[in-house]
Amino acid sequence: PGLIAEFRSLVEKDASVTRIEAKPAFYLGRSSPHPRIAPGPFEVTYTGVIAMKDSGAIAFSAFVGGEVTITIDGAVVLEGKGLT
Repeated sequence: PGLIAEFRSLVEKDASVTRIEAKPAFYLGRSSPHPRIAPGPFEVTYTGVIAMKDSGAIAFSAFVGGEVTITIDGAVVLEGKGLT
């Protein structure tokens, strides 16, 4: 279970890592998401299926130091920009 996370460095164009994350939540401060990726700007794309058992409204939130876009089935459900 989890989402497939593909991390890519924005500094070292060939540096990337793919892993499965059970919960796509982390705090990095000024560090890196993985030793293969140098500290600094990076991007991550999560793909997978989220199984919802409740038919009610769903809320998404993010606290970011850059930019975030969450898209589900082609619809943007959250966009934001934090302090860098």
